Amino acid sequence: HTLRWEARVAASRGDDADADAKFAAAIDRFLALHRPFWVAVARLEHAEAMVGLERDAEAAALLGQARSSFSELRAMPWLERTDALIRDLESGHTTTISA
Repeated sequence: HTLRWEARVAASRGDDADADAKFAAAIDRFLALHRPFWVAVARLEHAEAMVGLERDAEAAALLGQARSSFSELRAMPWLERTDALIRDLESGHTTTISA
């Protein structure tokens, strides 16, 4: 979880490279630990950071992966959060998510 928080801080500073690296490391670690919920959370947070940095196209791929996992896990609050961001992206009305 430390990597997730460090990634969010880096994203809030506008440090794309550091945020990307830390989110990727967090996702890899959660994958290795077989923690699908936390993989999905890290993907969603990475997507939120990308939207905040105006990287919507990249965010869309992560949102699709996160949405699929949350749906499979029946994690409704997280699915709703993901769907809200997807709708915002599709409508062109995105809101920056703060760390």
